[in-house]
Amino acid sequence: MIEPIFRNWTPEDSKKYGKDLVLIKHRLHEDPLFSDEAFEELMDTYPREFIDVHTMGSDGHNTHAWREGSIGDLTGSQIMEAVRHGFIWVNLRRMHKVSEPYREILDQIYTEINGYVPDLNSYHHNFTAIISSPKVQIYSHADIPGQSLWQIRGVKRAYLYPPRGKFLPQDVIEKIILTKADEQDIPYEPDFDKEAIIHDMQPGEMAHWELHSPHRIENHDCVNVSLTTEHFSTDIRNVYAMHAANGLLRQLTGKKTLSTATHGPAFLAKLGLAGIYKKSGIQKARKYKRKIDFKVDPVSATGFTDIVPYERSLHA
Repeated sequence: MIEPIFRNWTPEDSKKYGKDLVLIKHRLHEDPLFSDEAFEELMDTYPREFIDVHTMGSDGHNTHAWREGSIGDLTGSQIMEAVRHGFIWVNLRRMHKVSEPYREILDQIYTEINGYVPDLNSYHHNFTAIISSPKVQIYSHADIPGQSLWQIRGVKRAYLYPPRGKFLPQDVIEKIILTKADEQDIPYEPDFDKEAIIHDMQPGEMAHWELHSPHRIENHDCVNVSLTTEHFSTDIRNVYAMHAANGLLRQLTGKKTLSTATHGPAFLAKLGLAGIYKKSGIQKARKYKRKIDFKVDPVSATGFTDIVPYERSLHA
């Protein structure tokens, strides 16, 4: 018999899932698949196009200090060594596409979630591992899919903000969805923290929050290993289409206020508009240009060494 992943999911969690913050216990931090040794072995042969590595400022919320680097041909143990004593953040994207055992874990996760939340009917699942140095941070940002954060090792402090008003203006989420802005291109002021939900994520905890909720992360003084899972659903698709259509209509009409309803004749028209835009290929043709200006270096005190910058193109 397969051991359940979730340990204390309650009926109240099912009611709140996707609408509010839920914190649920899991067992993945005890699974050998998520040990340092397993990740080192995985990274030895991991497709480099699916690995992102970043560094950032150590003080304040200076998004201009966010930098992207390259792993090069380092081994998994060399990457882990750079993480342990350096100041970097490593993402292993699409784990479920790279390794069958991780795909099986992802499938089990969503089988259980869809069992607890029967009307969710999730699809387009995604699985990422995040291996990060002591005291690094992730600036405030808003994700497009439904997202959960799973803590495996270490402790990280999460700041969660409401997905509306000054924290996430309507036109900002529209631009992110239309790929005219990055997920970090959202407002943030230190005073926002007074209205944030603040929680120190411990190993064995999973957090899921309301769709598009801005959040930022600060690692405690320890190496952190975390996972993120992402999904879409019919409800999320409808919200996505509504924001995409509103963004297009805002450009065409200059209207300041647009309905965010996801039902009724007006919404069905927006659903059609968003579909036409998607089929046009305009969004897929748009490319992000990312500057790569450092390489991971396990010998350096920071875990990286500056290099002559070059650009990496990614399709949106």
